[in-house]
Amino acid sequence: MKMRKISLLLFGIILTLLVYVPSLAEATEVFQDVDYEVGNTPTADLSEDSTMYEEESVDEITPRFGPTNITYKITDKKVVGRGWGDFRNGPTGTGPGTLSINHSTTLNREFTNTISGEYPIGEAKIGASLGVTIGKAKTYGTTYTITLAKGEKKTIQFQPKYVVYEVTQRMYANGIATNTYKKANVVVFEDWDYSWYSNK
Repeated sequence: MKMRKISLLLFGIILTLLVYVPSLAEATEVFQDVDYEVGNTPTADLSEDSTMYEEESVDEITPRFGPTNITYKITDKKVVGRGWGDFRNGPTGTGPGTLSINHSTTLNREFTNTISGEYPIGEAKIGASLGVTIGKAKTYGTTYTITLAKGEKKTIQFQPKYVVYEVTQRMYANGIATNTYKKANVVVFEDWDYSWYSNK
């Protein structure tokens, strides 16, 4: 009789846990290291850059008359746009309870800063002037929590938010400024935006 009472008590505890604790089996996450924690994302350096950069790629359209030393100076760095990448699915959970997104190895938290346009001094020098890394994937931390009512099943979504910087490079021929300007656009990670959707 005593064993039966104990069995009934254990069954009651298990049943209570199943009913009142959110079933987040699908949201179980293994933590991973991130290159940048939330709120610690590098900010692009828009200060004046007086460096004279050697040309890395020869512009075949520009004629060369005799020995000509071509260099470039970055004359302007500015924000020209902002945008968002595609949504990525995060964890799924069922209420009641809360559902959070954190540093999981199962989620894609990577973003690669990219460059386009003209950059005869090379992407590495453009990146160094801006203080950002171009062409290499970095992992950024995430943090977001939603509350789930009893029986609700939701999936968290997150998407990268980025800034577009325009970098203007002025050509110098044998140290003399020309009216030739090259412009490069650099897409740089800024933050994550979050949302969620219901699972019927």
